[in-house]
Amino acid sequence: MSDADQLHRLLSYWQQDQANTALIVDILVLFSKSSEFEKGIEFSRNIDLSIVAEPRVAYHIGILCLAAGKYAEAETEFNRMLVHMSEHVPTRYNLAYAQYAQQKISQARNTLDGFEYQWRECPELLILLARCEHFLENIDVALEHIDKYLSFNMSHLEAKGLKSLLLVDKEDYVLAYQLANDVIAQEPLQLEANIAFSAAAISLQKTDYLQEQLQQALSAHPNVGRLWMVQAELDMLNQNFEQAEIHLKKTVKLMPDHIGSWHLLAWSQLLSNQLSCAEDSFNQALTLNRNFADTHGGLAVLQVMTGNYNDANDSIRRALKLDSTSVAGRYAKTLLLEKQGNQQAAQAIIKDIFTDDVARSVLAYFPELKKNLEQKNH
Repeated sequence: MSDADQLHRLLSYWQQDQANTALIVDILVLFSKSSEFEKGIEFSRNIDLSIVAEPRVAYHIGILCLAAGKYAEAETEFNRMLVHMSEHVPTRYNLAYAQYAQQKISQARNTLDGFEYQWRECPELLILLARCEHFLENIDVALEHIDKYLSFNMSHLEAKGLKSLLLVDKEDYVLAYQLANDVIAQEPLQLEANIAFSAAAISLQKTDYLQEQLQQALSAHPNVGRLWMVQAELDMLNQNFEQAEIHLKKTVKLMPDHIGSWHLLAWSQLLSNQLSCAEDSFNQALTLNRNFADTHGGLAVLQVMTGNYNDANDSIRRALKLDSTSVAGRYAKTLLLEKQGNQQAAQAIIKDIFTDDVARSVLAYFPELKKNLEQKNH
């Protein structure tokens, strides 16, 4: 008997016995396995409230809501169950998953707090914890969780893809590239591996066949801002600044609170000599966080380009006070020193910047920026 036939049969039994908890659970499980989630949720709304309050029923209504993508409703049901079974690890995992899907990242992590030591009851808990810590920028903690999971299941491609992305954010590009490449060989469209592979390939300057891989990934994941951002970085590396701007506008639409995307958009606009647009983009980054050094450094570069040297000097001071290693702040200082005729001091800063691998990759764009500056001042 097919699941559909069995579901139809159980529903007919339920009409005669609506207080049968075991029967209701079986029906909910079959709805979760089917594609008829809305009918399942409608069924759940017809269950007597005294039965809905029973932990087993609340749990399976929550699972059904998760399957239907109704995360707020799922959160309500799992919270209802935790009143009775606060130590039930699968329920905590599913509650945290529902919270994570609603971007309640800190709440999701707090739901799992103290339960990471019971991960063997629900190993996927470690992956979810790693995602929470990644989102909260606790990269080392996220790596600890994902490594623990991989010690249990070393061939899990989602976990390996996530680890490759964590390694990119830790700036371990060689290992990230190797791990992401391994995942893509087995699952070509795995999301995190594609982001990690592309970002690492750009940093390592292994970009010969990258455009084809990115096109495939973007076709499969068109609403992922980090993929569009990597595509824009490749555009900029290829000196295609207009195309980079188009892709970065998609990026900031998908990730409006990501400061780095606004920075990159501003740089693409600077490189195509759209100075007022670049200023708007830097100011948007400033509204998100006034204490981010590279925003002030980027504004300082713009201010040098427009001849506002006093403002540039102030912006450079702010940038370097916030972060003495700020690439944008240090680069802006070289431009200002050159304008003041102090070539030797400017070259000393450039030499210092080039000892930093990350800074060196950023500076790949700056010769074009200097050319724009020179053209504007002649």
